[in-house]
Amino acid sequence: MTTAYIPLRTCLACGLKTRKDYLIRLVKGRSAEVVLDPTGKLPGRGAYLCHKEDCKEIGLKKNKLDRHLKARISQENKMRITEELTQIH
Repeated sequence: MTTAYIPLRTCLACGLKTRKDYLIRLVKGRSAEVVLDPTGKLPGRGAYLCHKEDCKEIGLKKNKLDRHLKARISQENKMRITEELTQIH
């Protein structure tokens, strides 16, 4: 009997590899706007952050998210993402 495949993803800030449902997914959609993806099913290029506060800050402040998504993220978009991330515990 085979076991079910569990997809692993990597936190772009700390490099932690874990199940994708334990990470926060951010997606660059067609409009080049970056949004949180709570379902993990939105189309577009995705990046993952773990729930540690340090990782949330590092991902946005050191432009790691910009590099990973291959996009320039506006300051307004970063501020909105930061607000949404603080609401997630």
